[in-house]
Amino acid sequence: MKRFFALLSAVALALSLSANAFAFSSDFVVDNADLLSEGEEVILADIIGKINFEHDINVVIHTTEDTDGLYIEDYADNFYDNGSYYSDGLVFVISMAERDYYTSTCGYLVDSMPAYDIDSICEPVVPYLSNAQYYEAFEIYLKRLDSYLNGDFSYDSDYGEGVFAGDYYTDDEYYYDDYDGDYIYTSGSSSITDSVFAREIILIIVAVIIAVVITMFLKSKMNTAVKKYDADDYVVNGSFNLEISRDAFVGSHTTRRAIPKNNNTGSRPGGGGGGVRVSSGGARHGGSGGKF
Repeated sequence: MKRFFALLSAVALALSLSANAFAFSSDFVVDNADLLSEGEEVILADIIGKINFEHDINVVIHTTEDTDGLYIEDYADNFYDNGSYYSDGLVFVISMAERDYYTSTCGYLVDSMPAYDIDSICEPVVPYLSNAQYYEAFEIYLKRLDSYLNGDFSYDSDYGEGVFAGDYYTDDEYYYDDYDGDYIYTSGSSSITDSVFAREIILIIVAVIIAVVITMFLKSKMNTAVKKYDADDYVVNGSFNLEISRDAFVGSHTTRRAIPKNNNTGSRPGGGGGGVRVSSGGARHGGSGGKF
């Protein structure tokens, strides 16, 4: 029985360790609208982690049911400011209530990523959002953002749009700009579902391996145990002396204050809400967005 409980504890600990990957994803993939599976969150967080490391920024994906009565750009600005993220970074927000999407930039990205560049990044993303293919949309967004930050982007004045070098988002699935505003998509043999399933299987295998190692370690430590037959064996003579025991409840006091809400919704009149502004938290933001 003791071995069973030791094994159970080891498995629980191993699963909690493997769950650190999901905890990491919750920092940079905040899916409050529940549009993604846990496996999809982990894969997106892995892509984000590489971007963050290579460019020393924080990139965040966030979905929400609504914007709490705020304009989408104000909501995005506040979300990034309140998330304790780097001063340099961005958040890509999806609001399901008004079907808005918005990229809010912060720090040096405010000046280095103008609104028309953000629109070029998002242009092929919008059809996937409209078709409820949210994981695919986010993956395309992140891959294009990474290409942009790596300098694989140029603005073609002849066609009036941004052009990315070697547009793709997985090894076997491609889309590219045909220079007429349409994006052609071709699919290879592999699928997004397969990659998500494989990643989840790997996490389970790692958890089992950790559980076995911890169990063997605990078993080796159990050999030094000495069996006791009497409760007195666990008490040092004269070490326990209980004279007075008393619990005293002093009281409690709660103060509540109503937080006013802004009744405005959606984006400000005039389109995507681009331009530089200062958020309510005092940070400088830029960005662009639209409807899907």
